Amino acid sequence: MKRRRQATERKEPTREEYESNQQHTDDTRRDDDGPRKEGFSAHFADTAEEFSFFGWVGIFLLVISGGYLLWQVVIPKSLELLKASSTVSLYTIRHALPNVGDKTVRYQLLRLLFDLPEDNQRSLKAVKDLNGREYRPIQGASYNIFNCPSVPPDGYPYAWNALDVVSHWPPEDTTPRVLIHQGLCIFDYKTDYDKALNYRSQELPFVVRGDPKVAETVERWHQPSYLKRLLGDTPHRTEVANHSHYMYWLHPELAKRRAARAGSTLINYD
Repeated sequence: MKRRRQATERKEPTREEYESNQQHTDDTRRDDDGPRKEGFSAHFADTAEEFSFFGWVGIFLLVISGGYLLWQVVIPKSLELLKASSTVSLYTIRHALPNVGDKTVRYQLLRLLFDLPEDNQRSLKAVKDLNGREYRPIQGASYNIFNCPSVPPDGYPYAWNALDVVSHWPPEDTTPRVLIHQGLCIFDYKTDYDKALNYRSQELPFVVRGDPKVAETVERWHQPSYLKRLLGDTPHRTEVANHSHYMYWLHPELAKRRAARAGSTLINYD
């Protein structure tokens, strides 16, 4: 009973005493954790120092290797597959038929780069400027080739004796002639379209001038570097001769032997 009475009579600590004891306890814990934390920091610093050399070198080599693989293999193969694909539509080519012609992405990008805004007058003028000379027909036919009748005349097209043609313009002479043997009618696309249809229905040959779609193609092909970009890096072989007596295609090996005997040369264009 006496011990219980002493416990009951014990005074509670004041607020100032409680805060002083709590501060003392916190300082004691901080002092105890100090050396342990300092040791951990030193160990981490040593590990980071080692990683700063070997780790970063490894990461650098990994990035370089991955970038090289991506640049040399993945990207070229992906672009090659994409360009060869004909199911992706990136650019609508004017006047293209649905199932005719090159539909690959490579050709679409090429046309996107070289196609000019549609302007029939500009294209027709460009073609006219490219025609450096005019030819006049030798008289002989019963009709005017520049103003042919709607119905094909009898005996159309007028033909000359082959000896007269080669005598007037020998094959070995490349000097242009003003007068030529021309018996085919020349129709203007804009004014003589119906005439051309009549001649075509009878399966007769003729010449059409002034087609704006053809003029647009001529204008595009005449742009610098278009043909080189169109052909790409594919090698192309051609035959060059100092005479006019190779008139048919031969197998490359046979052509080399024939060219050596005839004095002509084979050239590969890359």
